[in-house]
Amino acid sequence: MHKEWAAFEASKKKAVEDEARAALLKAKLESDRAKFESDQKTKEWSVASWKRKVEAEVSLLSE
Repeated sequence: MHKEWAAFEASKKKAVEDEARAALLKAKLESDRAKFESDQKTKEWSVASWKRKVEAEVSLLSE
C-alpha cells in the first residue's frame, strides 16, 4: 500500500509540474503569435506604403 501511495504522489507531482510547464509554453506561444502577427502587419503596411508611393510617382510621371 505504501508503494502505491508513493507512486500516486510521484505521479501527482509530475502532473502538477507538467501543467505548469504547459502553461508556460502556452504563454510563450501566445506571445510569439502576437509578435508574428505584429510583424506581418508591419510588413503588409510597409508594402502598401511603397505601393502607394510607386503609384503616386507613376501618376506624376504620366501627367
